[in-house]
Order: sequence, then structure tokens, then C-alpha cells
Amino acid sequence: SVMDAGCLHEARNGALWFGAVHSYHSPGVYRFDGGVVRRLGLREGLPSDQVFSVAETSDGDLWFATLKGLSRFNGTTLVNYTTEDGLAHERIRDIFVDEDDVLWLATNSDVTRFDPNGFHGFTKQDGFRNGGGDTPNVFALEPDDEEGFWIMTEWGGVYRLNHQRRQPT
Repeated sequence: SVMDAGCLHEARNGALWFGAVHSYHSPGVYRFDGGVVRRLGLREGLPSDQVFSVAETSDGDLWFATLKGLSRFNGTTLVNYTTEDGLAHERIRDIFVDEDDVLWLATNSDVTRFDPNGFHGFTKQDGFRNGGGDTPNVFALEPDDEEGFWIMTEWGGVYRLNHQRRQPT
């Protein structure tokens, strides 16, 4: 089958996970452990078959950024988070996990911080600019060596966020 892979992640246990954004047959997220390929998609409980990013927390849980929300997979069960749970936008393009297992999400409208207390979005009011519209349309998050990460937006440029101060610069 022809597949447009959106992301690739090697888990701590050595399994390879890749998300398919588009496919002629079966988009979703796939796990390959050297012998068996396992697929997760809408039928298995993902909120969308389009998976843009895969990340892992220290407990071994995998997190999937999808077209319609965030999913947590503990190896057996999928738990989904959507706008009804506090996400500002359901389309998540990227995930960064910091050293405290806090998830940072690149969404269509902001950078969202997700921890046990819930979701907190960083928007234009926090310093993001967007020359093309009302929202920054965040595409990617990339960690740096100084307790922060870089944020790439569609129209507003590139920013650095120090997640200790939680302020874009």
C-alpha cells in the first residue's frame, strides 16, 4: 500500500511507531517490533485516522497527535482528549514532552500545555503574532538545550518558549 507517513518514533522498548497522515488503504498509527505490524485507527478507538506526531512519557505511555484530538495509549487502552476536555483546537500537529512529563502541543490555534491539572493554551495574548489571521497555527515544536523549545508557526514566524518561565520570546 502507498502511505504518507506523518511521523516516526522509536519507543523505549525498541518498537517503531509511525503515523500515517494519508493512505490509500488504512491510515492510522502503526507499531512495528521487528516481526509484527499492529495498526491503531478509528476502529480501535483513535479520534482520527490522521496521526501527525507520536511522543512517549517516562511511564511508557504513548501519545498521538491527531486531526481530531490527543490520544494516550498505555499498550492496551486508548484514552482520547478533545475540545470537550479543554483543548483549544482539536487539530494537533506536534507533541513535545519535557523532563517533567508535561506535554506541549502544537495546535491550529496555540501552544497548549497539558499536565495533571488539565490544558492551558498560550495564544496571541502571550506574545505570539500571526500575520495571516487570528491564530498562530503552530506547526512544530523542537526542544533546545536550555530548558525550552522552538515553536514554528504558519504566519507568525519562529519563537522560543522557556517552559520554566512559560513565556514566548
